[in-house]
Amino acid sequence: MNANVWLRLIRLAVTALGFCVAAAPLPAQLSLSGARPGAPAKWDVLEGCSLINTAAHDGDSFHVKYGGREYIFRLYGVDAPETDTAYPERIREQAAHFGISESVLLELGQESKRFSEVFLKGRFTVVTVWENARGASKLVRFYGIILANGMNLGEELARRGLVRVYGKPANWPDAAAGMKSTARLHELETEAKAQRLGGWKKAVARSQPGAKARRGAINVNTASASDLEKLPGIGPALAQRIISGRPYRTASDLARVKGIGPKTVEELRPLVSTGGK
Repeated sequence: MNANVWLRLIRLAVTALGFCVAAAPLPAQLSLSGARPGAPAKWDVLEGCSLINTAAHDGDSFHVKYGGREYIFRLYGVDAPETDTAYPERIREQAAHFGISESVLLELGQESKRFSEVFLKGRFTVVTVWENARGASKLVRFYGIILANGMNLGEELARRGLVRVYGKPANWPDAAAGMKSTARLHELETEAKAQRLGGWKKAVARSQPGAKARRGAINVNTASASDLEKLPGIGPALAQRIISGRPYRTASDLARVKGIGPKTVEELRPLVSTGGK
């Protein structure tokens, strides 16, 4: 959704539900939820924010200056690759998600960080309900949605394959809006995977002919949809078409699946089997 539309909808919610477009500095530290227990969520729209450059930020978590004070915000619904080796278990999970090595994952983390730095170069808006995102810093970190230049940062990262859709979804007062926001992130991630962007491009490069790929090849005649989606360029729609087109005698038979052309067949050839001779 266009960020300008987001802001218009948020301002309507401000009027209808009593939320606040913040015009003055807010408390530097809030409680875990940012609201009294049992109190309705109160979203604030912080316009005119700027990025504070620190070594600590990555593609989804930032130190932000607003009203002369420093805050830390983490994006809802997306998880940027790590940029260092401080959290090895998370690195393994992220690398497995994209199907890339841990060293390549760290490179992807730097790409995600650079994109966010450019996105946040000027003034931007943070929309937050002051929900605690936890973190290692002494300064409390909060979840937020970041908008700039008519775009939503979380969506733009997902669109480019620079994050995985994972983590806390935005807790909108309107549940339908929250589900729509999450669904949009998943849609963008699927498109990035199909177009081989960001981390998905790196996964394709790693699986080119010449790599050790036959061991553990995916059997296109028996694999589940989720296993088929692990293949480069195969999203949910193509996975279902592959299943519907069974059986296949050779990998070349995949060319009869709508959406799979000769180039894709050649990329898949070393990664799949048919269970035949």
